[in-house]
Amino acid sequence: MTATRSAPGRRRRFASALLPLLLIATAVTVLGAGPAAGADSICRVAITVTTGQDGLRDDSEERVSLGGQPVLFEDHNGDFTLDDPQPQRSGGTGDRSRATFVWDGRLDPCVPRETLAQGFEFRHHTVGFPKDDVDNWDLRGLEIVDRDTGEVYYRQDPYGGASHRIHHFDASGGAFNTNDVPSQPTQGETSPNAVCRISVTVFSDNDGLRDDSAEELRLGRHKVQFDDPDGNLETGPTDQTRHRGGTGDTRYATYLWHGEFVPDTTADPPPTGPCAPNADLVNGFRLEHFAGHDWPNAPDDWDILGVKVVNRDSGVVYADLDPYHGRRWRFDDDPAVSNGPVFVFGARPSLTPRWAYAYVDKATTTEAPIGVETPLHPGWNWSTGRLDAGRQATVTHTGTGEYLVRLPDAGSTTGIAHATAYRTIYRGRTCAITGYEPSGPDELVRVQCFNETGTPADWWFTVFFAAPMANTPGYATIRNATATGTGTVVNTGTFNSAGRDNRVHHDGPGRYRAVLSGQAFTAGTGHVQITPYGTGTPAHCHASHGTAVADTLEIPITCYAIGTSSPAALTDSRWVLSYTDGVGLHGDTTATAAYTVTTGDPASPGIDQAHSFSTPGEVPTVARLGLGWYRVTWNTVGKLGGNAQVAAKDANGAYCHLGNIGDYGAPPLVAVDVYCHTPAGQRGDALFAVAYVRRP
Repeated sequence: MTATRSAPGRRRRFASALLPLLLIATAVTVLGAGPAAGADSICRVAITVTTGQDGLRDDSEERVSLGGQPVLFEDHNGDFTLDDPQPQRSGGTGDRSRATFVWDGRLDPCVPRETLAQGFEFRHHTVGFPKDDVDNWDLRGLEIVDRDTGEVYYRQDPYGGASHRIHHFDASGGAFNTNDVPSQPTQGETSPNAVCRISVTVFSDNDGLRDDSAEELRLGRHKVQFDDPDGNLETGPTDQTRHRGGTGDTRYATYLWHGEFVPDTTADPPPTGPCAPNADLVNGFRLEHFAGHDWPNAPDDWDILGVKVVNRDSGVVYADLDPYHGRRWRFDDDPAVSNGPVFVFGARPSLTPRWAYAYVDKATTTEAPIGVETPLHPGWNWSTGRLDAGRQATVTHTGTGEYLVRLPDAGSTTGIAHATAYRTIYRGRTCAITGYEPSGPDELVRVQCFNETGTPADWWFTVFFAAPMANTPGYATIRNATATGTGTVVNTGTFNSAGRDNRVHHDGPGRYRAVLSGQAFTAGTGHVQITPYGTGTPAHCHASHGTAVADTLEIPITCYAIGTSSPAALTDSRWVLSYTDGVGLHGDTTATAAYTVTTGDPASPGIDQAHSFSTPGEVPTVARLGLGWYRVTWNTVGKLGGNAQVAAKDANGAYCHLGNIGDYGAPPLVAVDVYCHTPAGQRGDALFAVAYVRRP
């Protein structure tokens, strides 16, 4: 079905469908500022409730406490919008029987861990109805999880016959304590090297999921075999790898599914073990939608508002995209509005460095004939993979100003790419990333270069690619694949080392805000690298320093059409962005790198020390050598064959590119020349940022 999204500011209630499962909640999503968790305290919990035959009305209130301390609910009215935390939970339940709801809450102040011995207490209050029409409801399933540690404090699955329930709330006003019904033990195999059993929760948006549609979830060469594939809250049959039923086409609903991974026998080669190896987490989970056929003239379109995947045995969080920041994916038969039939999410960062760069010094038809894969100079490219004589970087000149660069043994489903025009001081040049993807072991990066009028032009450039790494603090990337969209960005080019969301706000023509969630970013002292992306209007983009807003960092971005007009014309553009604080552009803490940004008067600039970094701890110098010509020098960073990426910091349409990387004369000295231009493409002074990486 196709539905219209609620107007901004309008309260949205979600009625959960008939759902079989409970969520293991997680420590990844941090919803606003809150109490800090300690090893011996409990601060934030997720409570997953499944109703029985008697549902829970919207006008009733539920209160939960631990040791007399109330749980403060962060979305207290159930409209998928973060609120000022309140001690009562009321709304978004719709009096639906056999429905599941996830309530995030906090204890402020935190309570000591030993308070768990007193149990969690639930109290039910009927509000607004006559006494003879009280709201009775059945608690059929319950799970309480620590959002900071992933520890499961209580679990009772909802499976059983029609009359199965843990507790019945009625007009007596009595309470239920989790000590009244013992928590069931964790079952199943726990493997430190594989994923065996998972719990999945999916939040639908304004378009719900019909009962006749089917969903299939994969990880690598394994599929999820669902415990309750038809959603009737009774386990079995247990050999189904598609979930169909119990969803009811309900808008703003919560679907929760349990399952275990089994080999996909159609895979080539087929896997040998019953569990999915941890190595497959690098490429993320694949949720595929199969539209139902009961309504052949009305295919089932549905929207995903959030999704969480947790290891049911260990509590490890694999994906946690909360439902509070707008639609994340749309399944639709109309390709003009659909995000596609397969939603890939939860890709994990690499445990080992995976990055590469190249200097494309063969750009003309003489240097690189059209359609011919041409080797690049081996001294000016690098990969963390193999770099023997047969595995050097190459470029294929595919058209005027169009190139396909192959970076050997750096292929990754996840990651970010950047490019910077190189060499000329006399004319403005801009290069954009038009696409990138793995090809076998290699990474393919597509680049398009333009002259100062926005016309495609053959030109030299440097190109860089990095996959995200685990345990890199203060590192984030965004691939903004839409020029006008606003909301949470979910794709394989978007990563947040804090495990939180990255969002983009389109504030008007050519104006954006990139929002990085997490305390790791709020210092705002990192480096921002931005490159135009895609094949739309030729543009160059600029990012300013970010501003901390609560527990996020908001980075203003402006994009201008390439041309000879002055002042420059703002234009909507897609772009890719990297943010790194205290580590190089690649996010590799084991490799020497540096970045800096200039400040002050562009005619006599200085170094912004607060936004500068180098592995040896050196602050560089900057000298203006002429109109629009600058040299940034580090004395302890360089090594022959390094790579640099440049971006202007001015918001008036001026732009900059790379002039020279002088790390060949007297390493470890490196002098990076930067050339800047007016919006019309003539030489002109401007502030800029530069990031330098090199082979180990």
